[in-house]
Amino acid sequence: MITKYSALIVFILFLLVSAVPGSALVILPDGTEVQKDQIPEIFSDSSLNLSKSPLQFFYDHDCQSCQQALEYLRSFEKKNPDIEIIHYNLAYPEENRGLFTKQKSRFTTTKIHYPAVFIGDVVIVGSSDIIHHTGPIAREYLNRAD
Repeated sequence: MITKYSALIVFILFLLVSAVPGSALVILPDGTEVQKDQIPEIFSDSSLNLSKSPLQFFYDHDCQSCQQALEYLRSFEKKNPDIEIIHYNLAYPEENRGLFTKQKSRFTTTKIHYPAVFIGDVVIVGSSDIIHHTGPIAREYLNRAD
């Protein structure tokens, strides 16, 4: 009996972990999912919006993956005061959810969920990629935006 229940618990945990928003992606407007080694190449695409605008971070305060991304971004902001990040908690107000929906609609994919950072025409989804790719992508945008 214990083995049967243990297997069931492991299976349920697997389902929960695989369904949690937290898988990581870097996505372009056409829905292209950019692999880590391809990130430098995206900046050679002249059709991407490289306007110098604040990064937009969407999260839910009750989401563990969001908390990891939020902690990283707060540290990133302290180290990079020239990079502005606007934080939008999706738990409230209603306008934040509307803005998130509007931002997502610019991309031809259904894989955008929170936590997400929008940097010009690139969106980084999931705490892992936010932690690993926001810095290099944000700095590259700032360097090319002027």
